[in-house]
Amino acid sequence: SNGAAVKSAIDELQKIVEEATAMATALQGRKDVAEEAKDDDAKNDNVFQLHHSLAPPLQQCSLLAQWARVDVYYKVVITKYHGIPVIVRTMKAFPDNAELQESCCSALANLTSKVVVFQEGGVPAILEAMKAHSRCIRLQSSALEALSGLMPLIQNLDENSEQTLKEISTLVEQTKDMYLTENGRKAAENILELMGDQNA
Repeated sequence: SNGAAVKSAIDELQKIVEEATAMATALQGRKDVAEEAKDDDAKNDNVFQLHHSLAPPLQQCSLLAQWARVDVYYKVVITKYHGIPVIVRTMKAFPDNAELQESCCSALANLTSKVVVFQEGGVPAILEAMKAHSRCIRLQSSALEALSGLMPLIQNLDENSEQTLKEISTLVEQTKDMYLTENGRKAAENILELMGDQNA
């Protein structure tokens, strides 16, 4: 069934993210040892760069983004099988891949469980993606759509809302000369409008 396909994609993502996290942790441990030993050769060695070499799970992220766009059934199933925390963890595990980040932002934008996205750390993950891939139009557009839906939660529940909103304002400002998608542009306008209302 379709539900099984969604569950399978989320399970695969979970496995890959766990593997990536374990690799990064192991590399960090070895780096710490090398630094304690003041071993300059080891410090400069490639194995101590904190990047795991796993291929980013583009297919699974792309599928979840498509399903999240399609209909309500999929949105419910993705949330039911804990897809949201897995998506956020995937963003953290593969920060350098713009295509993956764009798919994840798109999925978060289209999923209706905004509270879960907020609670699972979706906002910082989206902001990091925007900063890391500042020239990627599709990513910026999807990220703005995702943030637009999260604004009421950020304004009311974020303990550091002032800092977060300042960061969002800067990032939105940086997109104003970009050819955003129509939805991205509307999202940017909506974010600025909501911020204006709060400051009024």
